Amino acid sequence: MFLYIFLCIMGWGNLVLTKRPCFNSDGNLTYYDIGQFCCGGHVYDREEDLRCCEGVKIYRENSHTCCDSGEVHDRFIQTGQYRGKEQRCCGNRTHLTDTIGTDTYCCGSEFIRKDYGCCNGTIAFNRSVSDCVKYHVVPRGHDFCNGIQFDKRKQTCCGNSRLHNVPSGDWNFRCCGMALIDDRKQRCCSDNVQPKSGYCCGTGVYNRNNQICCRRNIISSNGTLGCCGGGSYDKRHQTCCHGKAIQKETEICCQGTVHNINNVEKPQCCGRSVYSRTSQLFCRNDVITDKTKTHHFNTCGKQPYDGEKDLCCNMQIHKGAKGSGRKCCGSGTKNYNPKTEECHLNDVKNKTDSLCNGSEILRTLQQNRHFAKRDFIKRGCETQNQQCQEWSGDR
Repeated sequence: MFLYIFLCIMGWGNLVLTKRPCFNSDGNLTYYDIGQFCCGGHVYDREEDLRCCEGVKIYRENSHTCCDSGEVHDRFIQTGQYRGKEQRCCGNRTHLTDTIGTDTYCCGSEFIRKDYGCCNGTIAFNRSVSDCVKYHVVPRGHDFCNGIQFDKRKQTCCGNSRLHNVPSGDWNFRCCGMALIDDRKQRCCSDNVQPKSGYCCGTGVYNRNNQICCRRNIISSNGTLGCCGGGSYDKRHQTCCHGKAIQKETEICCQGTVHNINNVEKPQCCGRSVYSRTSQLFCRNDVITDKTKTHHFNTCGKQPYDGEKDLCCNMQIHKGAKGSGRKCCGSGTKNYNPKTEECHLNDVKNKTDSLCNGSEILRTLQQNRHFAKRDFIKRGCETQNQQCQEWSGDR
């Protein structure tokens, strides 16, 4: 806990220290992860050279060394012919420091040259003649295909399961599923080999001169068909409405909705609806409106309203509000009466509750004497009480 006391002295005592469990055979112990740590089920205060060996045993780095097995050895040999010599762990073995060399690192249980590779963390290999592939050391340019080692300069593996006697670097060939195709003569359609002459449609090919591809389906066409959903439609007599073929003469598509127009003269879409252009109707903002009703010439969003009586405040209609002298408050949806109410930042307040009543303005000016008092009162309080007026003079 000495670290926490130090933090308090330094002024960092308000830091939140996260508690974590330290498991042992007796149950859970909690510790502050800033000033302590867990090792082998016990809690220790952090010290400069104190370490945990493989999560099992505590040791001091200055005097001991830790091996992968969790065994701790003296950093300096205590007895025998090598007494006083420094040693270091590599894997499960110890090595004399003066025999390791400077340009080495640990691989498995041996120290190896830095220009060598370490495959799977255990096997040393010469990078100039070998590669590490799928945890195995193989000759340069080799790989594995379904567990079989092969030379990429001579073979290609497709689908990680089938070998072909073509070099992997040959740009004229490529894999199509488990098959190998010649790009000059073939094409790959969803892992299926097809002739180069056609164009892919699903797993097959089609001829663009007399066929069309509609959602992976090949359909014969004489040039008059188009795709509609997964099927086709005759562009001369039909149209496509959201994946459904409809008849031009008897139907109309309005934003995905199909309407029968047998009895509609000069049909016209209005949003999802349909109306006749010869009638006393017109479309405004996707709303069908009667021309004979002048108040319908106004729309609020997509809803008609009486512009002489009603108010439209940011897409919301207030019935009869305009006729009674009310106005919209800013850019919001509220409305207010200018005679008795005020609008400030899209909010409506009664004038008697506003900042400019006598007592409120007095308090505000007393707290902010640097404020331009004369201009403030002239702008907002000309008709307010005498106490407010008196504050308009310089003090």
